[in-house]
Amino acid sequence: NDDDQQNAEGLSTMSAVVMNVNMVIGAGVVGLPYAFYHAGAFLSIGALLCATLMASASMGYLVEVMAWCEAMQEEDEKTSAGDAEERAESGEGGYMRDDAQSAE
Repeated sequence: NDDDQQNAEGLSTMSAVVMNVNMVIGAGVVGLPYAFYHAGAFLSIGALLCATLMASASMGYLVEVMAWCEAMQEEDEKTSAGDAEERAESGEGGYMRDDAQSAE
């Protein structure tokens, strides 16, 4: 078998492929089957479900923050510099205050 043959440096072709995949993707992905085998089916499925739920929640938070930032940016674009200064002096829209005005 070609995969079982060792090259001059002592690595088989399959070992070289696994090492390259490990380098590109990371050690965690290559080690998952080993960990799942030793943990058992129920614990492995539970860990995957937990990771999926956490990733989904993180995705939801990221989308919400992106929408919030986009709304703030659109509001900033709609207002002129004079209107922003007026609101900063009156205390509205605290995130638009100048550094000089907020230091006073």
